[in-house]
Amino acid sequence: MRATRLWISAVCATGALLVPATAMAAPTAHSAALAFTGATDQCGSNGCGAVEIDVSNNLRSLSLFSIQYVLSCESGKIYPSTDVFQNVPARYKRKRKTLVFKGNSAPYTIALEGGLTGNAKADVHGVVRRGAGFGVFQADVLVVNSAGQQIDKCTTGFTPINFLVSFSGRT
Repeated sequence: MRATRLWISAVCATGALLVPATAMAAPTAHSAALAFTGATDQCGSNGCGAVEIDVSNNLRSLSLFSIQYVLSCESGKIYPSTDVFQNVPARYKRKRKTLVFKGNSAPYTIALEGGLTGNAKADVHGVVRRGAGFGVFQADVLVVNSAGQQIDKCTTGFTPINFLVSFSGRT
């Protein structure tokens, strides 16, 4: 399984645009975080996809979102993938003591099996409380060959991937 690492930040105050790592500076050190781990509802012979979410100790920011999933393509091929996003746009809901996150990624590139690459775009949103969290993830990928020609179109499925996480400790 190949991992893709992205850094995500809010580009403007009104939108929740997710930006790839190449457009941002490296992160600075942060305080201890709360770790949440869980699984997706996209299950196969190797089990369900793993999900990890790290949030600040006071539930004010989401520093890491990692998800394993399988892309299903129009050609019938499947590609396992792992996406890691950092600094996901989020807002704290004081009344309910929850952190709500939502974002759409700018296009980014992922490496696929067979020397192919994928031009990907992802959407994620969810909620984290002190004990647990849940959300939805969806990715669409255009598979291109070494000449840059589109040869396939893949997605996480007709419906978005749902995930559940529970508190697993401090990082």
